[in-house]
Amino acid sequence: MIIWLPEKMHQATANKLLKMIEEPPEKTLFLLVSEEPDKVISTILSRCQLVKIPSFKSHNIEEYLTGRFNIPVEKAADVSRVSNGNITRAIELCENEDSSLTILNI
Repeated sequence: MIIWLPEKMHQATANKLLKMIEEPPEKTLFLLVSEEPDKVISTILSRCQLVKIPSFKSHNIEEYLTGRFNIPVEKAADVSRVSNGNITRAIELCENEDSSLTILNI
């Protein structure tokens, strides 16, 4: 079961999840994907193994964007800087070029 952004759960939902984590159905694995793990309730967090996934490096994002979108290196560097290591955000900026990049003066 993948649980996206558990830190945004309502308290009642988090309490029900805690019960499931404590007594999981057979052959069940819970993956909690969080942007702010310090905001996940402590009783859930204490039962989890934390695995940190680092952000993408700027040069990796630049290479990907120039290859996928065939944009100049300078523009890819600007998008990479604005996306702050978030490849999904970088792709969105390139796909929605007319609105997003104009607003950001890229």
